[in-house]
Order: sequence, then C-alpha cells, then structure tokens
Amino acid sequence: MSEEKRPVDLGAGGQDARRVEVEEQVNTPAASVAQDAEEIDAPPIPQVYSLETIEQLRTIADPLRARIYDLLVRQPLTAKQVGVALGEAPAKIHYHVRELERVGLVKLVETRERGGILEKYYRAVARILDTPPGLLQSQPDAVLAAARDSLALITRGFLRTLEYSLRHEKTDVPPLTIDGSTLWVTKEEYHELLCQIAKLYEAYQAPRGVEGEREVYQAMLGYDARIGLSEEQALSVPTQSEMTQPKGKRRVVVMIGAEGYNRAGLEAVLAEGRQIDLTVFGVCTFADDVTPDLIERAIVHFRHRGKLIASKEVRAALKLKEG
Repeated sequence: MSEEKRPVDLGAGGQDARRVEVEEQVNTPAASVAQDAEEIDAPPIPQVYSLETIEQLRTIADPLRARIYDLLVRQPLTAKQVGVALGEAPAKIHYHVRELERVGLVKLVETRERGGILEKYYRAVARILDTPPGLLQSQPDAVLAAARDSLALITRGFLRTLEYSLRHEKTDVPPLTIDGSTLWVTKEEYHELLCQIAKLYEAYQAPRGVEGEREVYQAMLGYDARIGLSEEQALSVPTQSEMTQPKGKRRVVVMIGAEGYNRAGLEAVLAEGRQIDLTVFGVCTFADDVTPDLIERAIVHFRHRGKLIASKEVRAALKLKEG
C-alpha cells in the first residue's frame, strides 16, 4: 500500500511550508509507456528534497511542470513518454523537462539507444518538495512574484475556458467551478482537512478509460481570512481577541447558466450568518417576494452578464452591489 498522499501546502510560517507528494504507481494512457518504464532499473528516490532557491520554487509553480514532476516521481520516463501520458507535444514537454533539470528538480538517470534514436530517461529528485520557511522569509518579494506567476497561469487557464464556454453555447464545454467558504479550524485541523481532500482526489488522478471522462485542472487556495479579506492595503497580524471575534461569513457563488433566489432562500443564508458574493453568466432571477432590504442584507457583491429577471426596486438595490 502506498503512503498517504499529502497536498501542496504553501505558507511562510509552518514547518511544511510547501509539500508535494504523489503515489509511486502510475497508470498512463498508453500501455507502452508503462512497459518501457518497467525496464528501467531505478533505485528508490529520497523521500524529501528541500528547495534551495526561489528559482526552483518558481519553476515548479508552473502547473504543467508540476504535472510532469508528478509523473517522474512515480517512474523514470522520457520526454516523449511524458508527452503521451499528458497528451502534450513531445517538443513542448522536452523544454519543460530541461527546465526542471536545469534547476535541479529532475535528473537524467539513464540513456539508451534504440533504433538509432537516443532515449533519455528522467526522474524526480524526491517524492516530496519541501520549502523551508527561511527560504520564503529571506526573499519575500521573490516569493510574491513566484506566487503571482502561478496564480496568473491558473487564472489565464480558467478565463480561457470560460470564454470558450460563453462563445460556444452548443458545445459540450469542460466543467467550470469556483467555490469559496469560510472555515473555522485549528492549524492541525486544516492540515488534516487538506489531507482528506487529497485522499478523495486519488481515485481520479490517472486516466481510467471511462466513457466521458476528461482531464480537469483543479486548484485550491487557502489563506487567513482576517488578513486576506481585509479592506486595508497594509498587511497586519490580527490580535488574539480579534481572531476570536466572529465576523460575517461570505459565500462565493459563480454560476454559468441560470441562478435564482427567492425570499426563503436568502433568509436561510442570513440565518447561517452569511452573505452571498454572487457572479452569474447567464440568466439570474430574483422572485417577486425578494425586497430591496433583503438584497441589502444578503448580497455583499453582485456581478452579472446576461439576462436579469427582477423587480425595478430589486434591480436598483443590486446596482448598488456591483463592483
């Protein structure tokens, strides 16, 4: 049985500032990939490698490179084999593998000549990539730049897919999700929650040959809400008393298609101590029993593109929530 898979955890203060761990076995789409890889006599790789430079952190922050690294943790592969497994052009994969090799995150473990072609097999340096807190804290500007680069790649991919779905109404578009929730947990509970989520992912992290399955890129973000959701521009650490005083919880809703609310639904949200941050691409409906006062109390932000069905008074109240 493989060891427990742990999620990516990026933070400036914890001992496990950034960890990436995957299982040892791989199920690639092409049987020949696995068969060729089994012929490589590869010794076990170390459990943990501590990142030494910000350049390494920026390199592995690229989503495609992280996927490549996952495969090379499991077994030695050539760039061509990685390309087949990920459905990417070998030339593109070769470039990213060389970048990972250049910064010391993958190593060339074997070279073979087959049919006059030189095959190079690469392997990840360790199962877990760990970022020491000292590295993050020593170069805060560089760490922020690396985080911005990573978030920009994730955002660009999401917006590209969103645009495609909006312009191709009759096409079977890939799923799009944005979800946000406020949690009240200890540091230990939060780490355990991430481990449970990662465990749920395991069953879907390799192609299974199921009809209708498709590759979906899933990203998770987590941060201290007292800092990240603050209206203040300057970062400040909240006091212990501030940390223990509950604030209103925000439910982030992004809907592509149709979304509707009535009085009972909005009052239920308020009863939970929540407000809705609502974005709708499509038809958004507010029933006749919804009042402007209820909109004022239940909706914190409203963004909409498409058809809005609501009374004149509710429309005016929603207008004040735009932005």
